Amino acid sequence: MDTKFQNKGNVLIFLFLAFLFLGISLMTSLENKFPYDEYSASYFHDNEEIKQRAIRLADNLQRYYIYYADFDSKKAAKRLSELEAYLNTHPNESRNDSQPPFKDYEQIYNFKPEYLYSADASKYFSGSISELRESLADTLSKYNATENYLKTNTDFHYCITTSDSNTVIDTNSENFSEEEHYEAINLTDELFDVQYFGQTLSRSFHDNNLRCFITIPKNGGTDIRKIVEQFDNRIVYNKLFSSKVLRLVFLFFGVGIIVLLAFTRKKTLVALTGTLTADFMKIPLFIKIPILCFLAKFILVGLLKSNNYYITDCYCNGDIFSLVLNLLLCTCTVFFSIMFIKNTVILIKNPKQIIVNPEIGFINEFNENVKITLDSENKVFFFLLIITALLLVSDVTAIYFNIFRLDNLIETVGTYILLLIAFGVLYVVYKFIASEIRLRFYIEELSKGTISSIPPQSGIFSSSINKLEKINQNFRFEMEERLKSERMKTDLITNVSHDLKTPLTSIISYVDLLIASDIKDENEKYFIDVIKQKASRLKVLIDDLFEASKLSSGQMKLEKRVTDIRFLLEQTLGELDNVIADSDVEFITQTEDSPVLVETDGQKMWRVFDNLISNILKYSAKGSRAYIYLKSDEEKVTIDFKNVSNYKMDFDSDELFERFKRGDKARSTEGSGLGLSIAKSIVELHGGSMRIETEGDLFKVRVTLQKYTPPKEKDETKVLDKPPVI
Repeated sequence: MDTKFQNKGNVLIFLFLAFLFLGISLMTSLENKFPYDEYSASYFHDNEEIKQRAIRLADNLQRYYIYYADFDSKKAAKRLSELEAYLNTHPNESRNDSQPPFKDYEQIYNFKPEYLYSADASKYFSGSISELRESLADTLSKYNATENYLKTNTDFHYCITTSDSNTVIDTNSENFSEEEHYEAINLTDELFDVQYFGQTLSRSFHDNNLRCFITIPKNGGTDIRKIVEQFDNRIVYNKLFSSKVLRLVFLFFGVGIIVLLAFTRKKTLVALTGTLTADFMKIPLFIKIPILCFLAKFILVGLLKSNNYYITDCYCNGDIFSLVLNLLLCTCTVFFSIMFIKNTVILIKNPKQIIVNPEIGFINEFNENVKITLDSENKVFFFLLIITALLLVSDVTAIYFNIFRLDNLIETVGTYILLLIAFGVLYVVYKFIASEIRLRFYIEELSKGTISSIPPQSGIFSSSINKLEKINQNFRFEMEERLKSERMKTDLITNVSHDLKTPLTSIISYVDLLIASDIKDENEKYFIDVIKQKASRLKVLIDDLFEASKLSSGQMKLEKRVTDIRFLLEQTLGELDNVIADSDVEFITQTEDSPVLVETDGQKMWRVFDNLISNILKYSAKGSRAYIYLKSDEEKVTIDFKNVSNYKMDFDSDELFERFKRGDKARSTEGSGLGLSIAKSIVELHGGSMRIETEGDLFKVRVTLQKYTPPKEKDETKVLDKPPVI
């Protein structure tokens, strides 16, 4: 019971993680991307803090170099002292309320601060002495504040030049033109189209034949560098959080966990989801639907629309609580949506409506594609189709969530366009799957040998197929080289055999004449017998070479006739009866009682049996037994040749089928090393097989042939009760 509870708890934890990953995918899918990146962003235009500081600097530059251009602070201070001394001696001095401080209101825009301390100030200022003192004191204070701001400014470097001669008037950097900076801007930029003293900042410099450049130096103050760094980090984090790759990664993690649970804990998962579904179905619709709408509207609309860069702002500002809360709400949205959809599917009772429904129709079509993929044993395509469908469902779900914050029909249409884009993404994935199908198709066709080359492929998914074609061409080149080598070997064998056969025939003929003559000397007779023996052996070797050459070139033709294979085997043993009797090997044969019919070339198959029995006589241990078993079933005939070797077999049995290959201890016996190779080729020409097995000193050869099956109609084929005379 505890184990079941632990398994259920583990599945519940992993299921929660799956929903959490899906919630992260949903949350990141709603994060908007900045209209700029790290390459196109402007500190002056895109960062509000830097923008306001730059405008403030431009305002102070305009005040200091244009408005206060002719202002003498020392004269103003002296005049202010004089006015204060005068007012101290004339405390009853008051303002003339009948007139404004300035004679002409329009003069405000043309009024210059140096007028306040000039000798003829009364031309421009009609107020009292007290008001003149206050105006002069205020102007001097603002001038000092402007001057102090420019001296203490470490955020920006500036350079003011004349427009016509480009002569530097003033700068706060000794090496302005060569120093490194984050960004530079001219005061003619639209950023400075701000009204000050009846004129825009950009226009005021132009009208006074001045140009001003402002930079954000890399060696500037700590404050501005911190703002730049935070702005750069904000761009990086926004690029990460709004990345489609990130949302897909979490989507794959979430789906992957669910798929893993479906394969490893299927029963527990079914039971757990069944319980959750049953509990969810108990909740009335008037509760479930408002909850879903609340999550969709108030969470996705109210929370995320208020700030399109919600995740970026929360992370950069360290507001982890809001970030976690948003994640939990999105996770709940995913959970409620999945459960609501599952609940809705369960409530559908009319099968006809299910079939007519376009979405269900799409699912049925998708299921058919999955079945086709599974029938073709392409499991990889099955998983690709599943993942693609889940990706589509996730994107469509996210888009439908966005519908809750739409206010008009145009935005609704735009949302459905996004749906089409989602299907476009799915189409691209299907293109990839199609490419993989082609790849598997070409691999299968190449393995069957039905095609010799693959046509060139183009597209983003074609590299694998083109590489396969390259491998195919290299393989064909190697095969052609190997076939060329085999042909050269065959030609060499044929030519050598032909060149040796003619003189050898003459040698054998003359030896026969010598044997027929009456030779008295015993030594001469012995020498002639040796020549006869060696010439006969050489003739056998040359005949073997001819046979091997025919087999290699495919020139050997079979004259098949239906034969009782038992008689052919018995005939071979009968012809070797004297040799068997003289040997120390006891042969034990076992065949079937009824005829065993095989469609075979008797002469060629006799040679196979003769070679195998001769090998037994040559290489069997003295005093041992050799076994020959013939068995058959409805389709095949099996003939086993077994003997105990007279030497240790420390070689690979498959090597004996290679031409001119012999065991190391067998090299002292007669033989060409071609017998088994020729025998195997003859058996394979008959549609059979020959296999060698070794176990210790036990040597076994198994010959398998196709059993002859008479046709159902009247068969006029003549069946030989006895094999042809060899």
